[in-house]
Amino acid sequence: MARRALAAIGCAAAIATTGGVKVGDTLPDVSLDEGFPPEKVSLKQFCPGKTFVLMGLPGAFTPT
Repeated sequence: MARRALAAIGCAAAIATTGGVKVGDTLPDVSLDEGFPPEKVSLKQFCPGKTFVLMGLPGAFTPT
């Protein structure tokens, strides 16, 4: 479950840095924090050759 949440955070960071994602796009390689104390993990190392479903939700306490 934590790894899925980690992937979701990485996807959000990828969208923020690229300005958007289209169907079939490859996610950019971003660094994610995993565990406590946090250790840096590369998104490409986290999900090599896998297909992901990207979903987005507004953050807590943000105007929607």
